[in-house]
Amino acid sequence: MALINQPFLRNYDINYPSLQSAFDAGDYCYVARHANDLETKGCALIMMGNFIDGLNILDKIDTERALYYKAFGFWCEGEKKEALKILNFLEKKKFKKAYDFKKLINKRIKILAQRIPEIEPDNEEIEIKVISFHNGKKIKIEPYEDIKDIKLPSDWEPDLFFYFRPEYGILPIGLERLSCPLIAFTADYDVHIYQRFNQIKIFDILVVTSSVDHYELSKIFNKKVYTYLAAQGIWPYFQKHREYKKDIDIFISGLTFHPLFEYKVFLVDKILKLVNKYNIVIFDFSKKDILSPPRDFLPKQTYYEYLLRSKIILAPPARRHGLIPTRGLEGIYMGSVALYPKGSGLEFFFNEEEGVVYYDWEDIEIKIRKIIDNWEEYENFLKKGQEKIKDIFLYPHAFIKFLKFIAFKAYKLDIKHRETNLFNKICPLTTFIENGAKDYKEEIYFHKINREKIKKLLSKKINKAYILLNHLAWTYLGEFYSKKIYKKENEIGLLEKR
Repeated sequence: MALINQPFLRNYDINYPSLQSAFDAGDYCYVARHANDLETKGCALIMMGNFIDGLNILDKIDTERALYYKAFGFWCEGEKKEALKILNFLEKKKFKKAYDFKKLINKRIKILAQRIPEIEPDNEEIEIKVISFHNGKKIKIEPYEDIKDIKLPSDWEPDLFFYFRPEYGILPIGLERLSCPLIAFTADYDVHIYQRFNQIKIFDILVVTSSVDHYELSKIFNKKVYTYLAAQGIWPYFQKHREYKKDIDIFISGLTFHPLFEYKVFLVDKILKLVNKYNIVIFDFSKKDILSPPRDFLPKQTYYEYLLRSKIILAPPARRHGLIPTRGLEGIYMGSVALYPKGSGLEFFFNEEEGVVYYDWEDIEIKIRKIIDNWEEYENFLKKGQEKIKDIFLYPHAFIKFLKFIAFKAYKLDIKHRETNLFNKICPLTTFIENGAKDYKEEIYFHKINREKIKKLLSKKINKAYILLNHLAWTYLGEFYSKKIYKKENEIGLLEKR
């Protein structure tokens, strides 16, 4: 069975009347995956955040359309002079869009933001003021404070408001009354949508990282939705002070045993059958159930050291097909081959000779063996991938590029028909289900999962696997495993506990 057809993985038969209609709708992933001509593919890659490959493809294409998107790519890459040179040429050709884009490039963009990554607040092109419930350099606000009461400089008017991951925060009251476009990037909307429906509905533009997300949110909210795959990057936190021996073959990290993500159990079960052949580390920081407090993450230093010791960082399939879990990006950056499911969004950025291997359900063991047996070759491949990570996904520069993307989309956006007083309206739980996402209902009530069913899916035998389950007995699977592992702790000799 193909991996993308496994139970609980959301994927759709998405079709558009034409590639141009998909491009106009903002589904650049769809366009890049289906385009046969280089010009269309190059433009789509640039608009989804892969400026390197997109600009390379368009290098020798000089149509007005290609030049326009090359100008956008150059601007995002920090080559403002090159972008203006192209736009000046297009202006002389009476290309309509060039004039407005040139005005955007030549102004200092003012962004009012909430809950964004910690980046340098100001540069020559972008000025950011961040509101927050916490102290520090940010503008302090109180929960549910009205937007009109937030103390901004009297002569400072934002060009747009941006919220990074609104599914995790509280918005100021009356945000929809701002006279600028409201933009949000959302990733875990499906897990929290029953709480945050009206918050997300406020925004004029939503940015997502896959065609599946674009499809679902377009149907649910009837808003402008754009795919920009480099929206989430990674920080160069770790400073390598010594060489690490690659003594871990496979490292799996994340919400591996959370009952909300039952589909990951199928993969973990398959990998655990390989414990007699490979050294495997599994770390899970999931919750006991939906209402429990979150469990601890590995300390950053420890997590990065595991990546430095690992040959393979294995990414389970994401519940929404085509996503890019950032753990794989961190793995490549730290010297681990990223083993990702076929159809991952990383296919738009990396190939096997850049340190990313794509698996399907039937061939995952073959791919693992190939990487382990040819490790020196893959180590060299990783050097190319690491350079690409630095260019595309490394903060703070990657986030500045993303802010330019949203400013480009927000410029001269018509917001006259924005709905107001949304906080005074109640959204029934079924509203979003009726609007298109049929399998959300199952997703939301996943904490009622049949625990015995999951237990039966798991391998009976655990010999040479490292199992790092933080507060092991908290999870359903943890309860099951703890009885088996702790009784044999001395016998296994490899179990590491915190």
